[in-house]
Amino acid sequence: MEITAELVEKAKNGDSGAWGELYSATFPIAYGVAMQLVKNKDTAEDIIQDSYITAFTKLDTLQEQDKFQHWFNRIVANNCKNYLVKKKPDLFSQHATYNEDGEEMEFDVVDDRTEYQPDNAVVTSEIKDLFYEMVAKLPEEQRTCALMFWVQELSIPEIAEILGVSQNTVKSRIH
Repeated sequence: MEITAELVEKAKNGDSGAWGELYSATFPIAYGVAMQLVKNKDTAEDIIQDSYITAFTKLDTLQEQDKFQHWFNRIVANNCKNYLVKKKPDLFSQHATYNEDGEEMEFDVVDDRTEYQPDNAVVTSEIKDLFYEMVAKLPEEQRTCALMFWVQELSIPEIAEILGVSQNTVKSRIH
């Protein structure tokens, strides 16, 4: 679905159908952006909900109506960054458990998932960091396509439909 200036104008004028169309058109990319930043489904969904409220209440500030997707993605990214700044890491040392004698008890946490094993985690982390470092240098249109294709694993036709461009344009941007 293509986001047109007319659609945005209808939403500005309070057309709830236009709001629904904007939501449908922008949600897949926005969800991908939020998941990449906060890495938690529930948190990402909460942030996206807040982002839609912000976007629809400040829709009259949007200067270039045909850039709604990019504007909305910035709102999502900023809300994610604000969340991450406020978030405090929950450290085990802050939650020590004591036995009846008042001595701190030790415990082992066993996690069988291979992606969190030290050797695999280091390699995976390095590859991800390198990938995101390279993608961050791309122009926004190419970066969006690359993230949708490689991270969200959307097909070229799906990406073309979401962005409202031809499949050849998507292929070119990914290449």
